[in-house]
Formats: sequence, structure tokens, C-alpha cells
Amino acid sequence: MWRPARGILAMASYILLTACASPREHLYSLEDVSPAMPVGVSDRATVVIERVSLPEVVDRPQLVVREGTYDIRISEQERWATPLKESLPRLLAAELTRRIGDRRFVPAASAAINKPSARLFIDVSNLDMARTTGVRVLAHWVYRPVSRDMVPVEGDTVAHTQITVDGYPGYVDALQRAGIAIADDIAARLEAK
Repeated sequence: MWRPARGILAMASYILLTACASPREHLYSLEDVSPAMPVGVSDRATVVIERVSLPEVVDRPQLVVREGTYDIRISEQERWATPLKESLPRLLAAELTRRIGDRRFVPAASAAINKPSARLFIDVSNLDMARTTGVRVLAHWVYRPVSRDMVPVEGDTVAHTQITVDGYPGYVDALQRAGIAIADDIAARLEAK
């Protein structure tokens, strides 16, 4: 009698442990998937992306998705591998460096900063991800040359991308494309000046 009771106790313990185990986390990042950096990038004037500020509701480890007009879902298992405040500046720096031939953009956290020629500040006032409406990012940015002889350039950018992939990877993909659209807009405006 003693052995079956021990087996039942072991089975009950296993069932309790597996029932209480939390689901696996899925980690996402805004990867730089564009072609390699052009040759001679290190010889360019350096522009430091000082900060990319984010709304408090999305400045968290979890992905934040809008469901309906007023509902917001924060999923504990769907998380950013690195905070958006770090990965978004890296994505923008890489994309801006590819688009503007005479400057090299680096995030403020980079160790590769030497005598910057300008600083770029980006304030994201809205970052909304919803299955039905896609990803929409509203940003105000200011490009400040270090030289006082040069005038700052600033602008507002709206990026809107549709979600084309199912599940949470679709939100991440759409956000990455929105980041690239922001870089396209900033680059076009800076090159026009």
C-alpha cells in the first residue's frame, strides 16, 4: 500500500507543478535587416541620436497592443529582448546612415562617438499597434548642428504601416517598417536643407 500512495503523491506533485508553470516567453527585437553599411562610414561626420522618448504606456518590456477603441492589452509572455528606448535608436541610426551619404548616425549609448557634428532628438508622442488599423507612430524630431552657424532642422513625422504577418511577429514587423518610414522622412528633410 505504501508504494501506490507514493506514486499517487508523485503524480499529483507533477500535475501541480506543470499546471502552475507559466507559459514560455517570446522575445522580439527590431533587427537591422537591411544590407551591410556602406564602406567609409567611419570617415563621415557623426550625428548622435540623443534620445528617443516614448509614451509611458509602451515604454515597458511587454508588447502593448490596442484591442478596440479603449482596450489595451499588455502580454506578459510577449516581450522586447531589449527595451524599445535602446532598439529604436539603433534601428533609426542604421537606416539614417544608409540614407544620408555624408553623415554617420549613432545612438547616444554607442561607444563609437567622437566629436559629434550634430545631435538628433526624437519625441514619439504616439505609438499605437492594433490588428485592425496597423501600427501608427507620431514623432517630432529636432536635428541640432553643434556649430552655432547652422540652423536646427525640425519636423513632425507620421508613419503608418499595415500588419501583414499573423500574431505578435506581425506587430513587430509593422513597427520596424514604421521606424524605417520615419528614417526615410527625416533623411529626405535633412538632405533637402
